Amino acid sequence: MDNENLHRVFHEGEELFARLRGDILFKLYLYQQEYVEYEYHVKDNKILNVKTCDIEYVLNKYGDQINLKLP
Repeated sequence: MDNENLHRVFHEGEELFARLRGDILFKLYLYQQEYVEYEYHVKDNKILNVKTCDIEYVLNKYGDQINLKLP
């Protein structure tokens, strides 16, 4: 995902989950009917991973931690 699309996810998408574990920030967004998972290393100021996810992945990883909205 390029920077322009990532910028749209952050500003137009709905943040469903955010948690800081150690130096890594995990976020989950719903953007244009897709779930986008984002991992960011805070101290190094570096994106570690950005990927789109299907509903099964989201339910398995975040199911009890978020108020899930189905696209």
